[in-house]
Order: sequence, then structure tokens, then C-alpha cells
Amino acid sequence: MVRVSLKYDIDNWINGFIFEGHAGYAELGSDIVCAGISVLSSTTSLALEQLVGLKLEGQADPIEGYLDCNWVNEPDKVAQVHLLVESMLLGLKEIAKQYPKYLEVTWK
Repeated sequence: MVRVSLKYDIDNWINGFIFEGHAGYAELGSDIVCAGISVLSSTTSLALEQLVGLKLEGQADPIEGYLDCNWVNEPDKVAQVHLLVESMLLGLKEIAKQYPKYLEVTWK
């Protein structure tokens, strides 16, 4: 199962997320649940860096199925960050609805 959780800063703004585990829906390389989750996390990370201009920090280990992504919020970019992360959450929630045994998403 993949577990996704959001991180929040002192102002209660989202300032990171963690993806842990493998979906286990199908064999490695054929797992559509894992692929969908990976696309959402990768696209969101790239958009935060390349479109919003945030400096992301964290760790990734694709073999272990781990992504820890963090950033420092800038007041003039919070709305953009929120929109991108909420978009990622929409996709993750839909995957979790269809495949509840394979994905768990937690947020405040």
C-alpha cells in the first residue's frame, strides 16, 4: 500500500508531502495504481519547481517507494502551491476511491 501524507508549516500552509510504499496492485512494471500515483507526485514536484519557482528539498528512493518533498513557503506563491497540491490530491483521492486497498491519503 502507498501512504501519502501532507506536511504543514507553522502558518498551516502545506509545505511538503511524503509518499511511502508500493501499491502492490500488480507486478512491478505493470502496476497501474503505482504508475498513476507516481505521475501525480512527479508532475506536482516538477510544477512546484519549474512553474512556481520553489526550491524543493527532500529524499527519494524508488526501490523502497519513498518520496519526501519539502519547501519553504513564500507568501506570494502560497496560492499557486495550494492549487497544485490540491490538484494532486484530487487525483490521489480518485485513485483511492477506486483502489482503496492500495492507497491511503491523509491530510488535515
